[in-house]
Amino acid sequence: MQVKPSVCGESTVGIIDTILAGYYWLACPVFGHASSGLWADLILSNNVTVPYVVI
Repeated sequence: MQVKPSVCGESTVGIIDTILAGYYWLACPVFGHASSGLWADLILSNNVTVPYVVI
């Protein structure tokens, strides 16, 4: 899924109805933000029963 780049200060939202287990990389679409660290790893597993986050 790709979303249109947002303007600084705005939010972008996307909904995925069906997504396969795997490793995904989410990056901020604002120019220069992803290379500055505004990104996240999303790992989907069929073996996890409770969602959790690691910061």
